[in-house]
Amino acid sequence: MAKRKKQRKSSSGARRPPLKLMREVAVAMELFEDGDAVTARRQLLNLVTRQPRSKPVLYALVEVSHKLEDWHTFAYYSEQLLPLERGEDREDILNNLIFAFIQLLQPGLAWQYAHELLTQYPDSEHKKPARSFVETAEPLLWQEIEETMGDTAFSREEKFELRIMHDRVRFLTESGHNAEAITLAEQLLEKIPHLRPILNNLSLSQFMLGNVAQAVATAQKVLDQDPENFHALGNLVRYHFLTAQFEQAQAYAQQLQQVDN
Repeated sequence: MAKRKKQRKSSSGARRPPLKLMREVAVAMELFEDGDAVTARRQLLNLVTRQPRSKPVLYALVEVSHKLEDWHTFAYYSEQLLPLERGEDREDILNNLIFAFIQLLQPGLAWQYAHELLTQYPDSEHKKPARSFVETAEPLLWQEIEETMGDTAFSREEKFELRIMHDRVRFLTESGHNAEAITLAEQLLEKIPHLRPILNNLSLSQFMLGNVAQAVATAQKVLDQDPENFHALGNLVRYHFLTAQFEQAQAYAQQLQQVDN
């Protein structure tokens, strides 16, 4: 289970956050305590765009998203906290990331953080569930890796790294960080050019950033390999419908209806 951060008093030598920022965090958390977590999250997301490395803002946002069970926001901003912490605090964040990515059905990312927790904190209070997860997930991940990239000239370690990149592209796409998703997808496609799930996520991110022609062309690359790929067909229905190209949307919808998958 994800563990809530216990706020600690700042040491006398620590740099204190600006007073104005702390007041804004306090206002958001008052809304949260009064039951309006959605508005609190919105205000904290606005704050984090201005102060992306502020621990008070990040911890508040993580707490609110935990309450809302918004695991995409919880995981993304927990990852932003990770390089800012050491010791027990970092250990707890790693444990929270394992939990969040399990909730998001992202086994590669959960495996990555479980492996990091066990390596960096061998005496952690979280080691037993982390080890159990690694022992359960690793053979299943390897089976999937072999099915998707078994004939590629990569080592076992490299294949796991590529699988983690694969999960991260999907996570960034689903959580709305589309520019980051595109950058990572393009890096992965340089290594494995025709990986259909990555092309589908790349297409979605391109569309969400308004690059409709690119999104359609990327989806078409998938169909050139796999004419019954339901993700690509579904994306094309969506793109054409949302851009008022109803005849094309209908044509792709009819193709999608024929897919037995």
